[in-house]
Amino acid sequence: MTQIAIIGGGLAGKLAALYFVRHLPEASITMIDPGDPNLPVVGESTVEVTTQFLASLGLASYLEEQHLHKYGLTYYFKLPKQDGDMETPDYIRHESPGVKRLLAFNLNRHAFDEEIDRRIPDSVTRISGKVVGVDFAGGAPTAPIMDDMMGGTDMMKADMGKMDDKMSMKKPMMKKKSMRMAPMKGDATMGATPGPQTINIATNDGDMIELKADHVIDSSGRARVLTKQLDLHQDPPFQRCAYWFRLAGFDRRILMELPVVKDKQNSFDSYYVTHHFYGKGYWIWIIPMKCETGEDMVSIGITYRPEVAGEKAMNMDRLLAVLGRDHPKLVEMIESGRKVDEARYYNYMYEAKQYYDHQGRWFLLGDSAFTFDPANSAGIAYLANQIPQITSMIKKSQAGQLSERYAITLESHVKTQLALQDEWSHWYHIMDDPVKMAWTLVVTNMGYFTYAMPNYMVGAFLNAGAIRQQGRLIHRHDKEMQPPVYPFPMVLDKLADTMDPQEIIRRTPSMFNEAVPFNYFRSEDINRGKLIARHLYRTAWMRNKALKLLKWWEDPSLYRMAAKEYGKSAGQMLAAGLLALRPQLWDRALSTEPDLKSPFEPPQSFLYPEGTSMQAAQAGKVVPDKPKMEPAEAMPAQMMAMESD
Repeated sequence: MTQIAIIGGGLAGKLAALYFVRHLPEASITMIDPGDPNLPVVGESTVEVTTQFLASLGLASYLEEQHLHKYGLTYYFKLPKQDGDMETPDYIRHESPGVKRLLAFNLNRHAFDEEIDRRIPDSVTRISGKVVGVDFAGGAPTAPIMDDMMGGTDMMKADMGKMDDKMSMKKPMMKKKSMRMAPMKGDATMGATPGPQTINIATNDGDMIELKADHVIDSSGRARVLTKQLDLHQDPPFQRCAYWFRLAGFDRRILMELPVVKDKQNSFDSYYVTHHFYGKGYWIWIIPMKCETGEDMVSIGITYRPEVAGEKAMNMDRLLAVLGRDHPKLVEMIESGRKVDEARYYNYMYEAKQYYDHQGRWFLLGDSAFTFDPANSAGIAYLANQIPQITSMIKKSQAGQLSERYAITLESHVKTQLALQDEWSHWYHIMDDPVKMAWTLVVTNMGYFTYAMPNYMVGAFLNAGAIRQQGRLIHRHDKEMQPPVYPFPMVLDKLADTMDPQEIIRRTPSMFNEAVPFNYFRSEDINRGKLIARHLYRTAWMRNKALKLLKWWEDPSLYRMAAKEYGKSAGQMLAAGLLALRPQLWDRALSTEPDLKSPFEPPQSFLYPEGTSMQAAQAGKVVPDKPKMEPAEAMPAQMMAMESD
């Protein structure tokens, strides 16, 4: 029987336990956690990837009944005021065009975490205590600093929305030759994970015990148990700070009656979204959530780069001063309610030199691995990626098919996420520019819905070939070598060069309905090649729209730039047409070798496998619990007591 030990009982560890129970039914699972109810709670806004993952754990009805729908992301772009101008609205507001989309929710994390804890079955053994060290079979793992695992060091824009430039420049991508990649790094020899590993635990009762496990999952969060033991800490290129609080009993009309210009929609109440406001070097979130008392409650927070925003440690007084300068109506809203609680992080970002042991002995999950900028609600969403990836490696180990090169390639998926995060770091320099930020966000959202979300739903993110394909498009850059992080930089530099509020409104159209494909709902409906073709075409269309808004024909100095940009669009449209005719070319990158394929068959069954206890439970059938994992040295019964954190 495979034995799995989870270090940490926060959200990452609990979600991993629930997923393992469903997808590794023969495994014995133990969770070790000291229990600390006073830790800050983050991650209240979900995205569609997150909801798909949570629904696969049987939480769909719970989310519908106990939490608020999130009808997408809404952005507020501040307009400058001119002397004597009383007619200009305060903001341009961009929001989803309607509800023809996959679901997402805004969570009351305190209630949500309690529900997740309640749903962990008795078959998962819980130990109240701290892990003080792990002895690994085969000796202490090495921690090399990973180079580019994708084959090549070509500098690329680290943004899903900009992959089109790379593809449009490589017209031969449609030829067989272009689909060849550098050899996979790592040993192709398949086998099982060496073990067992020995986990040393100091229980809350004061005893020292040992536990044996084949696989150790570190989900200890900022405690970073294995990162510290194995000396894996790595500084990030850029830091962030954050301060947030929950506000109850406020007057929501202040938010909803802001003077804004926006496209009309009669599909949903614009309150039920995640609201984003921007300023120099910072952004503000407002997340509505359900409150136990039935009154209105929101999470309000600020994330900032201290050296860009000119701010250091943040508290309520300092936040109100910043908002009073840039968004005074938000001060009025905050002062109309009462603060429920608050939390803050200062310079909270970190990374690791390695995230997955290439033999499958240990894995870093969630905040034990690296920390997120919450700009795109990516924290829990990436748990929805990491947990199936870790499960894939465990399943391969169970079958004696885990290869080093598969583990290395899955680990490179993390590096791709960090490349995107590097780009978000540079957004802070343009957050007070409504034109550049608005165009950046629509292109980013388009990339998410045409590339990241489909890759997830069809299970391609568990295939080594698809991960390598992604790595060819998204690379990390040296800290000082990041290219422009907004699309069509030559065009947008000119387009953003105005302080006229009416011109800014004209130059920042909401294009979500035209750009973002909201109309797929099942993995069976997804044709990745056609979506990429659509992405290329729509990117060219948006570039041409930006050129039209610029009115380049009125300025002879712009003729050469316009010709160059139209040439890029033509290349993208040609590539889009070829890929639309032969969308199967995109899937030729998928690996077919046994050790590089997803262990789930069909690949999308990583979410909804047939014949599992999950489906039986949803059908109302009783599924017996699995036997508990036995600790080494006959652990006393009192050590096994389950305690919620």
